[in-house]
This record gives sequence, structure tokens and C-alpha cells, in this order.
Amino acid sequence: MNDMNDMNEIVIFNKSDFFDFREWIQLDVDGITWQGRYREDFEYFWALFFVDGYSLTQVIGRFNYARSRVTLGPLIAWFKWLRDKFICYTFVYKGGSIQELSNDAEMSPSKIAQILRDFFIAKFPHLEDSFNRIFSIGNMSSPNLSMTFLDIDKKLNLGSNFIGGYDDEILPSVEVTLYDEWKELISKMEVELYGKGSWVTSFRTWRDITTKFRFLIDLVIVISISVLAIWGIVEGNKYYKQQIKDRISVNDPQFTWLDSSLKFKEQQDNDSQKLEIDSDSLAKMAAAVSEKQKTKIIDESKERYETETEVFIPSVDTLGRDFDMAGLELSEYEEEEKGGYRDTSYGSGKVFRIMMNAVDFKKASEQMKELIGRYKATQVDTVKPGLHVPGGIYYNLYVPVDALDNFFKDVRSIDKTTIYKNSSKTWIPVGKGKVFIWIKSV
Repeated sequence: MNDMNDMNEIVIFNKSDFFDFREWIQLDVDGITWQGRYREDFEYFWALFFVDGYSLTQVIGRFNYARSRVTLGPLIAWFKWLRDKFICYTFVYKGGSIQELSNDAEMSPSKIAQILRDFFIAKFPHLEDSFNRIFSIGNMSSPNLSMTFLDIDKKLNLGSNFIGGYDDEILPSVEVTLYDEWKELISKMEVELYGKGSWVTSFRTWRDITTKFRFLIDLVIVISISVLAIWGIVEGNKYYKQQIKDRISVNDPQFTWLDSSLKFKEQQDNDSQKLEIDSDSLAKMAAAVSEKQKTKIIDESKERYETETEVFIPSVDTLGRDFDMAGLELSEYEEEEKGGYRDTSYGSGKVFRIMMNAVDFKKASEQMKELIGRYKATQVDTVKPGLHVPGGIYYNLYVPVDALDNFFKDVRSIDKTTIYKNSSKTWIPVGKGKVFIWIKSV
């Protein structure tokens, strides 16, 4: 960062400059890539956008190209913020005057002076009056056009070891990689800036191959772990059964007390005793047996009827909770396939993103302030709701879950809105829903 070059000579940026620039502005790559999930895609974009050996004119041209290809407010604000930071980084660490910086960036001197003035006042607010005088560019004959950072440092003793980020900045961690238009921009850059058959196509193909190969490896690992787990359970059951078997002793009966010399007396035939039954006695006996069987059948049917009609309920807990509410519960199919959402399905709460194009910017801000008070919405982090950033107003709120529906209806009544719903991987207070609102000035 400390190599000062004359802007009269063309300033060439290399990979280390772009890396130092990213560190200087304190870019939160984990926040931008949704906790690192899309980090590979972001690094691929960075390599496409910032090319080794580019001049300032070419880098600013890339920012103009990106601005012409995106339409979403957050993406427009993010690229504008990144461009302004790069201009400030060049002014501080690459030397050159405001006029020379204006020529290379192909921007008006007053615009360059305004960007530098806003940056230095935010970093050194106690020197606001001095910066207002230094960056006051009235016309092309202004003596301040030849002002360099070394000249400013001699007057105000700023030093060059300060960082380019602020404590309360939001844009360094905006999740730009989640937008579909971000992926479309990368695809357009591949075709429009590099074309087919370039190293980009080869790199993209190789990256797709490695991604699929990595997925195959992960699948093999999951299957292997599952097989080992099943095998371990089966072997564990076998070992446990064997242990139980060894602990149980079975005693067979031992009839040692029996006297084997004992003999049963043989049955003697008594042919001499003959029973003579006449036909009347036989008929009476048959009638008595039939009557007895009929009575038994009736008694058994009565007992079976009484036994079958008895119902035993072991516990009240076995009954349903509320049959009216049971029909309203979402099934696993509805949650996974049809997009249903519960508080505990994928995380600890809900995350909603609301994009609004406000015709009357001031009125929309006042109405949002009134809604925040009405629904007792609270701020998520240390950033106060309603912070003005380039391109609009930013809100990051916790809204009570039971008031979300009415809150959304009132927000829609302010102006044209688009609402996105996501699941949260981070902790959200119980009974709260996280709502991100971006109001873009039309």
C-alpha cells in the first residue's frame, strides 16, 4: 500500500493491490457469502472483475459495466459504494492529484472531490471544515485541483495507516450473493467480457467437474458411515444377545427319585359284565346331552358379548390433543416439498426481506417510523433502524410473530413492495420474526 506512483504515468493494479483494497475496506466476505456458503462463487466473481494488470480507467469501466447490468437497489448501492472506495484507495496509496484522478477515472473533478470529501469527513469528522475547504472545486481554474494526499497529509497530519471502513457500515456485509441477479451478472460477464473458448470457460468447466467430484466423495462418505453404523448396530445386538444368553442358566428337570422297578397293573378284561341299555333310556340320555349343549352355547355367547363391549383406556395421554387444530398442522411433505414453514423447521425463526420502491421517499420513511412504534418492532443489531445509505434507507428489525401479517399489510399500503421469505440459520428470539427492509428512492 505504501508505493506512491505519479498519476501522470499510467497506474497499473496487480492482484496484491486488489487484495490490499479488500482488506482496507474491511470487506466481510463471510457476511456477503451467507456465512461462507457462496464464498467460492464470490471469489470467482472477484477474479473476473478485478484483472491483474488493469489501469484505473479499466477498473472504473468494470464498475460502469456492472451498474448497467443490474437493476436491484441493493446491488446498485453495493457497486457504487465499492467504486467510491476504490477511488479513495487510489487517491491515498497511488498518489496523483484530484485532476489526474479525474482524468483517469473519466469523471468530473467536482464528482471526485465530493467522493473524497465524504470519505475523509466520515473518517475524521473533527476536521470537517478543513476538508470542506480542501475539496471545494468551483471550476476548472480552482487551485485545489492539483491537491494530492501528500499535500493534505502535510497540512493535517493524517498518516496513511488508517483503514477505509467504518464501524457502523452495512454495505461491507450485505448478502449480495443471495440475489438471482448476482448469478445472472456473472454469466453475462463470462460471455460479454471474455467470450466462449477463453480461460473463463475452461475454469468454469473444471470447477463444475471438481464440484461434482466433491459431491460424489461426500456421497460415498455418507454411505460408508451409514453402512458402518448399521453393521455396528447388528454386531452390537449379537454381542448383547450372547451376553444375556450366557447369564441365563436353564435347569432341566432331573427325575432321580423315580423308582424304575415300579410297574403298572395291567387292565383286566371283564367280558362277563355286560351293560344292557334299552331304546327309551338311550333317547332320554341324548335329549339331556342336547339340552346341556344348548344352555352352554347361550351362556358362552352372553359372556363373549359382555367381554367384547368393554373398552379400557390406559391413559388420557393416548387421546388426541385437539382434533380441530390437528387438521391445520403442516405435514412433512408440506414443509419440504410445497414450501411450508414453521418456526422450528429449519432454524430458530423466520427471515423476511422486503424491497420497496418509494415515490415519496420522505413520506415512506415517516410511515415506516410510525409502523415500527405501532407494532413494537425492535432493532436487530447496533444499527439504528432507518439508516440512510447510498440509494435508500435500511431497516433491520425484530417483529412479533403474531403481528407479522398485519405488519406486512401496512407495509404494502405504503408503496409497491416485494417480499421474500427465507429460513434462518442463526439464533432469533422466541416469538420474533426478522424483517429486512430496503426502501429505494425512485
